[in-house]
Amino acid sequence: MRYSHLIIFFIFLFGLYSTIIYCQDSTKIKEFSKQLERISEKYKTNELAFSLKIRENDIKPTEFMLYQNYPNPFNPTTIITYQIKESDYVQLKVYDVLCHEVALLVDKVQPAGYYQIIFDGNNLSDGIYFYRLQTGNFVDVKKMVLVK
Repeated sequence: MRYSHLIIFFIFLFGLYSTIIYCQDSTKIKEFSKQLERISEKYKTNELAFSLKIRENDIKPTEFMLYQNYPNPFNPTTIITYQIKESDYVQLKVYDVLCHEVALLVDKVQPAGYYQIIFDGNNLSDGIYFYRLQTGNFVDVKKMVLVK
């Protein structure tokens, strides 16, 4: 199976940050690239720059993994990325600090691959939230901070 991946280099206040986002649909990657270019233009005065590169590869995940969201802290949207190594039923949920479910982002069977979800926290108050990925025997939880 072919995957597109987007390599993003962030240069922010004397630091270099990079991330790789994988997606099966190269059209979505290209749309995301355009959004990042618009963000880059908006924040050029804040010394934020993006370098974008799209490549086609035969890449299959070898493990289940939930990545830290970016940006974190965020306002109002953030990207949650995860990978699953085999086809399985997947749930991705967001919880508040009192363990109340505030969002169900994914609730379906997905094939092996790399996925990203854009989470919009517009309807939530600022604070700490947790997102939880569960698929088969794999469960992982990460913390994210919404700042308004």
